[in-house]
Amino acid sequence: MRIHKLLLLFFWVTDLCAQRFEAQTDAKTVLQGSSFQVTFNLYNAEGQYFQASDFSPFQILSGPARSMQTSIVNGRRSSSQGYVYELICNKVGRFRIAPARVRVQGKEIQSNELWIEVVKAEEQGSSGKDILIIASLDKSKVVVGEQCLLTYKLYTKVAIENIEAASRPVMDAFHEMNVNMLNNPVTREIYKGQEYMTKVLSKIALFPIKTGVISIEPVVYRLVRGQDDPFGFGMPSFFRQQIETVSTNSLELQVENLPVIADEQFSGAVGEMDMKVIPPGHRFSLNDAIHIQVQIRGNAHFNGLAENFIRMDTAFEITDIKKGNPIKITDEPEILQSCDYDYLLIPKKPGTFIIRPEFVYFDPRSKSYKTIRDSFSITIVESGLLNVAQSSNSPEPGLMDIPKTTWIYAPLYKNILTYVFLLIPISLFFLGHYRLYIQRNQKENMDIRVFDPKDAQEVLEMKFSQKMKQYLKLDAEQITFTEMRAKLMSLEPGPEVDAFKNWLKEYDYLKYSGHLNPAVLETLEQKLDSFLL
Repeated sequence: MRIHKLLLLFFWVTDLCAQRFEAQTDAKTVLQGSSFQVTFNLYNAEGQYFQASDFSPFQILSGPARSMQTSIVNGRRSSSQGYVYELICNKVGRFRIAPARVRVQGKEIQSNELWIEVVKAEEQGSSGKDILIIASLDKSKVVVGEQCLLTYKLYTKVAIENIEAASRPVMDAFHEMNVNMLNNPVTREIYKGQEYMTKVLSKIALFPIKTGVISIEPVVYRLVRGQDDPFGFGMPSFFRQQIETVSTNSLELQVENLPVIADEQFSGAVGEMDMKVIPPGHRFSLNDAIHIQVQIRGNAHFNGLAENFIRMDTAFEITDIKKGNPIKITDEPEILQSCDYDYLLIPKKPGTFIIRPEFVYFDPRSKSYKTIRDSFSITIVESGLLNVAQSSNSPEPGLMDIPKTTWIYAPLYKNILTYVFLLIPISLFFLGHYRLYIQRNQKENMDIRVFDPKDAQEVLEMKFSQKMKQYLKLDAEQITFTEMRAKLMSLEPGPEVDAFKNWLKEYDYLKYSGHLNPAVLETLEQKLDSFLL
């Protein structure tokens, strides 16, 4: 009974961890005198006595408007209730919106804070272009093979019904991969003193294969402006559509060659990489084929990588190497992939040997070559000896006397079957009462929610955010996992920052590859606990 209550308490606490209260805005930079929205969302909980903070120096145009949402994905139910305000500010500066408060199950919780920058509009604001499409690179200088992101972003002051690329730049100097743009919201930004609605049209990960200054030609987009019905019915006019073409700016990227390296084991990978080796068993015969699986993951381009992760040895012969298809793990903040390599080794002589897989790559952050090593031992025996050793403990074949079973022929009072039949009705009686007891407890605890193992991921992400908050010495009481991820990617390299990034890469890989389980989650949590800050 005590264990049952402890489990119910654990489920309740885990469910509470999925509850969160977040403040969001559709524009972090606004023009003086321009309105924007602030939303306070409460997820997976019922809130009471909502209390917004003082919005000074902002003025409230409308709100709070209430919103409710409920969704069921893969059998998991989630809900949110929001409080929406429309604000305006006539002062110039950077202002703080303090956290809001709401009461959940008798306990008061608060949201995160927001910072809004209010800028002054240019005097010739009406003369600016209504539609712009800007091309940009996240890096201006890279080495051969290093990933950089090419982004095409739309800036518009008018409604657009349709937009498509009418041309495409020549990308002969790059390997390229398209970034997934499913989660791509419309936001508001200030560009050269003008307020625009913005949307990222496309992102392309580029991996340069040539050195020098590489030019990226402008792209021409064809778009259709939105226009109301001239007769006043508020419907789009299909006879007066205004088609325009907008050209992006050109770009230049400086690509340098890699430093000279004497090690023939260099794989050709450029980026932040990792290697995992899945060793075979420990004992084989000369007739066995030994399979060794090596998994490489990172932000490099996997096409054309050298597959010499295991050095040739006089004791073995590598007869076959199979490369799997690279699997994309995540697109943000850059493309991260993994790829499996399967090696088939044939032993040439008996003995105990050490296999040392090795992966050499170039790290553009430290501008140096790095090596990841692993090792394991295997024993090779003569053909036929392996089966003898394995079967030495098995019984020798032969005929054995079958003992005579005497209890079947015993008298009733000495026969075990008599007592078995007598225990059957007694057992059924107690089982019936136990079932009623369980049903009664289930009715009493119907208000307790069912535990979902996926909530453990949110607990782990919350713990990661707390660790990052402790490391950065932030005063904010609540920071989301997404915000902490963005802060981490903007930090300079260092022992602690690299440890957090390596942990995050491992977590992303296990999460998106579907390998998360209670044991793996516990291991990831122990790694977080081991960080000395």
